[in-house]
Amino acid sequence: MSQIINMASATLKSTGILIHGCHIEAIGWKEIVYGNIDGRLGRVPTAIEEAVHRHAQLIFWGTGASEKKGLKESEYTFKKAIGSKLEFLATLVEKKPGDLEKYLKQVSVIDSSSQNTKEEINSAVKKCLEMGIKKLILVSSPTHIARCLQLSCQIKAQKPFLFIKFYALASQISFFRLTLEGAKVELDPASVTIFEPPHRGDMPKVDLNIIVKGIFSLFKNEELAKAFNEELKVLIKKYENQKLLNYA
Repeated sequence: MSQIINMASATLKSTGILIHGCHIEAIGWKEIVYGNIDGRLGRVPTAIEEAVHRHAQLIFWGTGASEKKGLKESEYTFKKAIGSKLEFLATLVEKKPGDLEKYLKQVSVIDSSSQNTKEEINSAVKKCLEMGIKKLILVSSPTHIARCLQLSCQIKAQKPFLFIKFYALASQISFFRLTLEGAKVELDPASVTIFEPPHRGDMPKVDLNIIVKGIFSLFKNEELAKAFNEELKVLIKKYENQKLLNYA
């Protein structure tokens, strides 16, 4: 019986948690990363709660590819976790602040080099392999977690003998945007659109999923993005009126 318990314990502990970085200048950074006054949890408390529950051996703090006060976003976030946010986090996971601080310092790896989500996941994977960890749980916002998981699937497809299982866990707070009036509004997960390749037998074999990738190149040019968006709305309306789009 003790052998079974020990095996179960070893399996439980063979877990890594990736706290996906959030650019320090993102609208609503504090809420996205740590949570809201209404009690909903951001990425860090969601991840730490999961790490404590699973006795995780690794918490990998993503860079967010940004800096504040001379610190990488990951360093800044971790500093807050063992500083001003420690009591809140300790209460959440029902631990003494000193015990939680000791645990976080013991298992945390602070990423300082990744520049995007895929690099961040690859860096976390590399650390998992070094430590013999077989499970990696990705923690991000509801409006972003799907892309994190998609990128992990890409990594898995490129490395079929990578013996790491990926899991995705969404926090409770999404990204924000500013309205024209300057008000901060939280995005709804329903606003995320996912284009899958055609896979059903009754679907047209048209690779719209490939074509729409070209839109990403417009994201950093607001003027082009707005112009393209207006033309795209007209084009979609044209084909809807011709009843050429039959799928909901």
